[in-house]
Amino acid sequence: MSNQSTQALLEVKNLKTYFFTEDGVVKAVDGVDFNVNPGEVLGLVGESGCGKSVTSLSIMRLIGIPGKIVEGEIYFEGRSMLDLSEAEMVDMRGNRISMIFQQPQSSLNPVFKVGDQVAEVLQIHQNMGKEESWERAVDLLRLVGIADPERDDPHLSGLPDLHRSGAGHGVLVRREPAAATGAALRDGVSTPRPAALRPALGGTGGGAGRPTSVEA
Repeated sequence: MSNQSTQALLEVKNLKTYFFTEDGVVKAVDGVDFNVNPGEVLGLVGESGCGKSVTSLSIMRLIGIPGKIVEGEIYFEGRSMLDLSEAEMVDMRGNRISMIFQQPQSSLNPVFKVGDQVAEVLQIHQNMGKEESWERAVDLLRLVGIADPERDDPHLSGLPDLHRSGAGHGVLVRREPAAATGAALRDGVSTPRPAALRPALGGTGGGAGRPTSVEA
């Protein structure tokens, strides 16, 4: 029996996400169950098209038409994600749970520095001012291993740095975190960054000094 200290941070129960197309119903995710405890890293492994990405998008409530979550339950920190309003989900995404997409370059605006884009999230979710949010963004980028965040730019940064720039939340959902990287960089991307990360973030992300992560 689980107690409060070992309660799963993320619970997915009998998740079914279908796509209703002109050619029929595509059962992209059909009865998925898993738990992720604080500090754990869970890998979703399977062939292309097996539903890894749809599972990740379902957790984030980012399934678009003609897709629909038709059954199942998703609990994060004990709250039902499927019962939250869209406004509540907007507040949740990028604050307590985040998704790092397969091509992080396309998730960042090349016109603005990475630090400015991280700072914007802090301004929205933490009510920080411009100067305070910039200083915190620089600290966070340096914390996850970006050597010179003051001059960071998505076109100049390595892919590992772009993947790491999404760190620092309750749960990270990462889509192929080592995609398009060389062998020398792959280990640094796939392994959650430093043991100092969790205490530096005030305990966010679980136990054993590791951020909680779902790798698809």
